[in-house]
Amino acid sequence: MGIGFRLFEKAITLSQRRRVAIDSVQDMVETYEKRGFLKEFNLYLMSGTLALLPESKSTVPGVSICPVTKDNISELCLYDKSVSGIDRELFVRKVFLKSTTLATCAISNQGSVVGFLAVHKVDIKRVHIFSFYADDLNIAKLLLRDAAAQYSAPVSVVGLYVPEMNLESEKVFAMYGLQRDPDDTKVIRMTNKSSFEDVVWTKVFCVCCFGFSFA
Repeated sequence: MGIGFRLFEKAITLSQRRRVAIDSVQDMVETYEKRGFLKEFNLYLMSGTLALLPESKSTVPGVSICPVTKDNISELCLYDKSVSGIDRELFVRKVFLKSTTLATCAISNQGSVVGFLAVHKVDIKRVHIFSFYADDLNIAKLLLRDAAAQYSAPVSVVGLYVPEMNLESEKVFAMYGLQRDPDDTKVIRMTNKSSFEDVVWTKVFCVCCFGFSFA
C-alpha cells in the first residue's frame, strides 16, 4: 500500500462515524467501492472566460446582492446547510471571509438569504467558482452577473463543477461564456453514507470539488 492510501486509511479511521465525501476520477471508483464508498452523482467540469452581459440592469424584485460579511454569515450558513445537505459552517466561516474569496449573497426583503456565490481568486487572470446556490434561475443570473462585474478585465474561470441533477445551470453559465469541458471531464461524488436525498437540486448551480471531505 502506497503513502497516499495509508493516509487515506488513517483519515477514515479518524473520521469515526462521520459521513465522508470523496470526489473520484473514473479510474479510482472501483478502489473506493471496495472500501465501502458508494457513487452518488457525477460532476461535470466547465470553464471559459467570464463575460459581462451587455444589458445595463439586471434585477429581481425583492432581492438585493451584498457581500458576505461577519454580520450575515450566520444566516448564510443556515441557508447553505438547507441546500447542500451538509453542515459546512466551519468551512464557510473560514473560507468565505478570506481576502482571496469574493463571496456575495442574495437577500430578500424579509432579510432571508435566497442564494450565494463564492469565487476564489487563483491569480490575476484566473478564478475558481467553488460554491453557487440560488432559489431560482433569475437569482442565479443576478449573482453571476454581479460576480462578472467585479472584474475590470476578462478572467478565465477554472474548476467549475456542475452536478448532473441540475444541468439547467449549464445554460446560465453558457450565457456568461462558460462551456462544458471539451474532453467531457467529470468526477464522481462518492460517500460512505447516503446523504443527498433531501437536497433540492434545482437550487444547486455548482459545488465544491472537495477531493476528500468530512461532514
